[in-house]
Amino acid sequence: AEKLCESECYHLDYTDEPTRIKKLQAWVCEQADAKGWDLNVSKNNGFKVAIVGAGPAGLSCAHFLARLGYNVDIFEKENKIGGVLTLLIPSFRLADDVIARELNGILSYPNIDVKFGKELGKNIMISDLSTEYNAVFLAPGLYSGRKLQLPGIDNVNTVEALSLLKEYKQNGKVDLSGNVLVIGGGSVAADAANVALKCGAQKVNMVCLESYDEMSCLKSEQEELKEKGVQIHNSWGPKEFSDNKLSCVCCETVFDSEGKFCPEYNDSKTTE
Repeated sequence: AEKLCESECYHLDYTDEPTRIKKLQAWVCEQADAKGWDLNVSKNNGFKVAIVGAGPAGLSCAHFLARLGYNVDIFEKENKIGGVLTLLIPSFRLADDVIARELNGILSYPNIDVKFGKELGKNIMISDLSTEYNAVFLAPGLYSGRKLQLPGIDNVNTVEALSLLKEYKQNGKVDLSGNVLVIGGGSVAADAANVALKCGAQKVNMVCLESYDEMSCLKSEQEELKEKGVQIHNSWGPKEFSDNKLSCVCCETVFDSEGKFCPEYNDSKTTE
């Protein structure tokens, strides 16, 4: 809401404040919980749909199909639903009770059933689901991280951000100390920086390709990072690790004329 709605609000043409869409949405959700979810559904149509994955996409699909009268079975490999909501996003970003409220509302429909411990390609197959169900919706999630392929990276202590967030979400802590460098300028990077501070890092720096105004994290997250003393180094691209330091090259543009990701570097400008 902050990025897609409030930043583009027509109210900004004649006032300094946008319509408070984010707070209005939160109020509506709170009222839905307090007054009970609308569980009116269409007449059961006899069709069965299998959904693989109980994350935001799979649950949204299940919600609307259930209201249309379909019988929905959700196959989830974890022992809880929610996907990134329950496994990765820190509670300081999205409170656990808010997540539980939303998930309980979806599961209150009688024609939705969740089967846990079911992983696509291991104990469930698309061929089997296609035979048993009238339709199959695949929403296995894309929240596995990847390690940067940089020279020297194997010689330094690194962890990809999503694994860090998952450990923090599960255990409430991560073993960190000293100085921490976060590579990236999105919301995941912002959360990783916050987690590092909460878990004992003495100093946190961020380096990203984008300029400050181009960063994909929310403006509120940028302000939060600044308030907590995180140093953000904009317009630098990671080049290589050496002697436990990261050398970077200047990134002059991140996107091409069509808005596609196409960074261009100036190799004559470097920093550590």
